[in-house]
Amino acid sequence: QFCTREIVLFREDILNKMSRHCVRFPTEGTDMSSHFAKSILSQAHLCPLPIHSSPTYWMYDHALRLYPLPDVIIIGDKCDPYSVSMNDCCIANPGSFPKSGFEFKVYFPISGLIEDR
Repeated sequence: QFCTREIVLFREDILNKMSRHCVRFPTEGTDMSSHFAKSILSQAHLCPLPIHSSPTYWMYDHALRLYPLPDVIIIGDKCDPYSVSMNDCCIANPGSFPKSGFEFKVYFPISGLIEDR
């Protein structure tokens, strides 16, 4: 928490895992990041995967839950950088630092904006 903002940081290559285990793959031309954000927010869990693909230590599963929704979720994934806003929650992935040309994202808690630098 920073002042009145709830910030969640999660380092996992989750988009790749979720793509491998999805039932219905998004159609061509749609953005994978928006589908990922919708899945994370609608299930209110950082890792909504079956137990065989992502084992969970049940005593600490409550730490992966997203209720109530935070203001910002930062996903440390190796896929391309993105930022999506849904349901008054910003979801951002800064991406791989060397692969993105040493670019990064900056979050401004006062305004709630995420900018590329």
